[in-house]
Amino acid sequence: MTNTDIADFLGEPMTADPLACLDSIAPTVAVSSKRTEYPNYPDTDGTAASLVKSILQDADAADRLKTNNKLLGGLVTSFFFHQWHGRTEPQSSIRVASPDGAALVTFKKQVKKLSRKALDPARPILGAHEKVMFRDTFEIKVDGDEIPNAAIAPLVVELKALFAKHGAVDALKVDRKYEPTPTFYDQRHLLFSVADNLELNNTVPIVVAVKTKDVV
Repeated sequence: MTNTDIADFLGEPMTADPLACLDSIAPTVAVSSKRTEYPNYPDTDGTAASLVKSILQDADAADRLKTNNKLLGGLVTSFFFHQWHGRTEPQSSIRVASPDGAALVTFKKQVKKLSRKALDPARPILGAHEKVMFRDTFEIKVDGDEIPNAAIAPLVVELKALFAKHGAVDALKVDRKYEPTPTFYDQRHLLFSVADNLELNNTVPIVVAVKTKDVV
């Protein structure tokens, strides 16, 4: 297939920009949350407030910030599962207040990279629910840096076949993953006890983030 053939196929003129063929692909748009009210973590002994204070003071110290975020996330995890037990539409964030400000501990609908075998310890809890809560999936990635500029447009059109033709086989990556379905996040508080959810979290840790900017 010549450059002229490719241009005819795409319905677009060839340009000097080797990545011009990607212009028609829409970029990923982040979805922002407008939620402003969150349940407050009952900080009876001030431990969480102390962590929040430290997080705010050390916002520019990346290493210490990462450690404190992890500690605060671990501290709030049990409350998160207690708070939303029996509900199908849990909020994602827990607010933790301190005299110096507040932080949101956000439990994302995301878990750390998981393999099918890694889920073995949790299977007695999941039982038949695993079939609808988890799935085999994969992701195909193209590393543009490994593709010669002259070959980019043809590869976009012919993809897999042309990867071999243009000597760019190593640029095509297949990353298989085993991950929860939305049902897992939406139904876990209804189907499993707090204890079971905490046990599941030992095997499938939910991703936790801490935000300090613009928290009121």
